[in-house]
Amino acid sequence: MALNANNLLSEAAGLGSSLRFFPTSVQPKTFDPGSGSIPKGTMVAILTATGFIVPFVSGAADGSEVMVGFAWPDDVVLDAADEVLGNVMMEGRLHVLDIISTTTVPAGSETLAELKAELVLNARALNFIVEGFDVLS
Repeated sequence: MALNANNLLSEAAGLGSSLRFFPTSVQPKTFDPGSGSIPKGTMVAILTATGFIVPFVSGAADGSEVMVGFAWPDDVVLDAADEVLGNVMMEGRLHVLDIISTTTVPAGSETLAELKAELVLNARALNFIVEGFDVLS
């Protein structure tokens, strides 16, 4: 396994007034090779075949349909040839309207309704407190 060299120093100064993510656990995780980046606040899952982190995909059958956390506090810049390390919020408090959905992620990504459905199923078991569900009703 070739792991791309990158640092995990956060450049997220001043996030207090932007996205409403308040982690109690952030851990470095290995992300699957790819192109582009995974924006902070994107729901992520573990790909069954490799054990690497990938963006959540509703209805997939490869492990990417079960959330494990959120990319946080920085975007994860992917590398086409190598895996990279990136930080994942593994538990904490967040607002449902700040989760990254198809408004900011490329085509093929999940809608906010699909993300909300996954949160209803798994957020409590993963120690996430999700605020703002009432605004989606």
